[in-house]
Amino acid sequence: MRNKLITAALAAMVPLMCDAATSVVIDARANCLSSYVGTVSGGTPVKLALAPGRYTVSLIANSMSCGGGALEHGCNIDTAIIQGGFGSIRWGGAVTARPTVIEMAGSGTNVFAYVSDDYCLDNTGQAALLFQPTN
Repeated sequence: MRNKLITAALAAMVPLMCDAATSVVIDARANCLSSYVGTVSGGTPVKLALAPGRYTVSLIANSMSCGGGALEHGCNIDTAIIQGGFGSIRWGGAVTARPTVIEMAGSGTNVFAYVSDDYCLDNTGQAALLFQPTN
């Protein structure tokens, strides 16, 4: 009986473990776009290909700063912008440390990620965007 219970539990977990999480590093300076003066300038977004489906996305391991490493006085960059595909982030969405669920539609969908600041040149640090498949 015990073996049957263990087997049933493992079989129930298989769908949860089949799709692996993926992450991408975002750099506060290299992947920063600035548009406060009307023309977008600055860095280049990170590009990531995702399969269609639902994902829980969060910003982890964050050391991004808007002022030479300072993380206090509002200088901790705690939000990244993601955009792409024909799902819920087609026109863009914000990602923070608090997990959010996104929908990816279409095949071979690219997601672009970046931070935004009025002055990108003094930004430092990095963070990871974690994409975890979810139901």
